[in-house]
Amino acid sequence: MNRLQKTTKKTVKVSPFMTHQEIRSLKLTYRMMHLKHGNMSLAIGLGVLTLVSAIGLSVIAAWMIARASQPDALWMDLAITAVCVRMFGIGRALFRYLERLASHKVALVGVANLRHTVYRILADRPTNNIAALRRGEILARTGGDVDSVGDFVVKSVLPVTVTAITGLGTVILFAFYSPLAALTLALCLLLAGVVGPMLTIRSARIAELAAQHAQIELSASAQTLLMNAPELAVSGRLAEAKEHLESVEQDIQALKDQAARPAAIASFIDNFAMGLAVLCGFLIGTPLVLSGQLWDVNLAILVLAPLAAFEGTAQLAPAAVQLVSSGAATSRLVELMGGEKSVEAALERIQREDQEEALTASHPVVVIPSDKADTSGAKKSGSTAATDTASTVEIEPVLVAQDLAIGWPGGPVVAHGINLELRPGKALAVVGQSGIGKSTLLYTLAGLIQPVSGTLTLGGNPLSEIPREDVATTIIMTAEDAHIFQTSVLENIRVSRNNVGSVEAEKLMIQAGMGTWLQAAPRGLETTLGMDGAALSGGERRRILLARALASPARLLALDEPGEHLDGEMADQLVGDLLTTGKSGERGVLLVTHRLSALGAADEVLVMAKTETGGTTEVIARGTHAELVERQAEYRWALEQEKTYV
Repeated sequence: MNRLQKTTKKTVKVSPFMTHQEIRSLKLTYRMMHLKHGNMSLAIGLGVLTLVSAIGLSVIAAWMIARASQPDALWMDLAITAVCVRMFGIGRALFRYLERLASHKVALVGVANLRHTVYRILADRPTNNIAALRRGEILARTGGDVDSVGDFVVKSVLPVTVTAITGLGTVILFAFYSPLAALTLALCLLLAGVVGPMLTIRSARIAELAAQHAQIELSASAQTLLMNAPELAVSGRLAEAKEHLESVEQDIQALKDQAARPAAIASFIDNFAMGLAVLCGFLIGTPLVLSGQLWDVNLAILVLAPLAAFEGTAQLAPAAVQLVSSGAATSRLVELMGGEKSVEAALERIQREDQEEALTASHPVVVIPSDKADTSGAKKSGSTAATDTASTVEIEPVLVAQDLAIGWPGGPVVAHGINLELRPGKALAVVGQSGIGKSTLLYTLAGLIQPVSGTLTLGGNPLSEIPREDVATTIIMTAEDAHIFQTSVLENIRVSRNNVGSVEAEKLMIQAGMGTWLQAAPRGLETTLGMDGAALSGGERRRILLARALASPARLLALDEPGEHLDGEMADQLVGDLLTTGKSGERGVLLVTHRLSALGAADEVLVMAKTETGGTTEVIARGTHAELVERQAEYRWALEQEKTYV
């Protein structure tokens, strides 16, 4: 962590309610949940039955109490109403329980569908949209923001729909007794169900948006603290990082307290409207009873039934707050996926892919293999591996860069004038000082970020115009900070290809230089890695990532510092083996390294350095290892220093 960012409170000018962008984003992400109408109808129906049971309980109980006070009350009438009271009382609890199950099932399935779709869209896009985001922000958007859409279904859509249906039904019921009483009840319901929530939205919007910002800051700060605790301790900044994290948590708590005020105001309005409805029912019903237009027992219904009718409106203020929160969350989520137009195009593409997959499944193609299948799950490498992964387009694995200029989105040009060609059977190495753009070059060649200028083609076609899925099956990059998941070694390798068998995985680990470690591991390939599993050194982590890359069906490999964190001898052996793999004809290998001793096996070495004016980086020399040693003084000197001190 280069610096600790302080959380500052800013006055942000916001829309009084929701912006058009948030409304469109909310509709778009709601559609991405693929909710089934049957499940939604079931949840709504159970919610309506819950409130109907509550209203029925109040109506029948009020009628029974009033009727029992009369001398001419019949025992049979009271017995029947007593049974109805029990029925509605039990039904209210039962339907509430079933409604909770149904509504949460709808939300959980919808959130799973949404998160799956988000990952599919992100996997097919360049990293331009997330390049400037910290990991904590990405985690917050794909985690909490997606969950917020599920909360929108449970806490906003369902309560509003259920309240509207039951409120309308209650007003119709009152109309049979007194149209004027029905009108006053409708006005009181509108006061509690519309005016109250609308008054809360403005302040709730400010508080919720600020809380979301603080929550993202909390995720980013916690991630930084966990990942960089040793470095912070050495530099003496661990206490400062903890204080910053505590400060963010305090800000979040203060914002939660601020967000609770609108709910209190709405609760007051709801209670006021309910009391007003009760009072109006009494004032309207009493003259009707005195004039003989209304049976005196039914007066109790007009007075007491609103107490249950307003049970639904009590949920509308939290629904309004959740609407604001979910609107902001979906706006950030759509922004992460590249904007509304990009998401719409991606959804159309996903729909076509799903239709094609369903069509293929309904009309399977039987392939008669010439050899016996590998029952262990191991696959042949090279071109055979590539055919086992479905791809919409057969791409010739030839990557060509001409006069390429590279740089991160929104940043300056890092390097320019890069020309290279990578194909199976060719091994390339890129060397140079740290921070001059070697990793940026790999990200660009792998199609993860767009080049600034120049041409970059794969199989003769512009790389940016090829679907991401097809690019990923042709070229794979192992980044320096690629993630090791908290699961088994085997499952970490299967990230590249999900049908890697145990036999093949063991061979890949040996090829990556992890054979000895695997033998010593307590459970072999089933050993759990990560925070609660086996601890990994930097070198071991890199080699597991390398095994993952080797498991990929891609014919072209781009590797970022595969020998880092290893001792010199082991690093040279690993780099040499990788370059030899590239020259075998099955794969093409392009690797970035700071070590020169093992580059004798490379077909070509590109030396990157900044220009004399200190501007952008360019390739200052290229050739075989022997040629560079002979004619490039800086290269020769670096090699001598490496042999002397490393």
